[in-house]
Amino acid sequence: REAGPLALNAQRDATLLKAAYGAFRCRDGRHVSVAALEDHFWQRLCAALDMGDFGADAFRHHKARKPVAAAINQRIAQQLQGMDSSAAFALLQKHDVPAAPVVAPAEVAALAQFAQREKFESGASMPLARYPVPMAGVRPGARGPAPALDSARGS
Repeated sequence: REAGPLALNAQRDATLLKAAYGAFRCRDGRHVSVAALEDHFWQRLCAALDMGDFGADAFRHHKARKPVAAAINQRIAQQLQGMDSSAAFALLQKHDVPAAPVVAPAEVAALAQFAQREKFESGASMPLARYPVPMAGVRPGARGPAPALDSARGS
């Protein structure tokens, strides 16, 4: 058995690179994240996208996909770059592939699952997220100047 990459950067790259895992750019410039690591998700991804030779039985198991992860991700990128992100996400969702649209930080506050929690307030360039856990005696959104040094000690 070989030792694998010896340089730290090579070890990091080898560890972080995973087949069918990452954010992929679509035709409209937006990205869709895909996380089809497990074999059953991989099979669903192959049903959704034309994975070429990677759709063969030889790549059915994760162990076979790991050495060619970069090529597999390149194939996914090629397939998704021809679709708008909404169409790509809908297709992956239809096949029950773990995927999600990548949302810019400035867009998060407008999403229903975040807006309903009322945890954002206006900021200069983007919404600011408040502490997400409700606490007794703390009014959400109430901000003021920081207390003076030693003001809590008393005189």
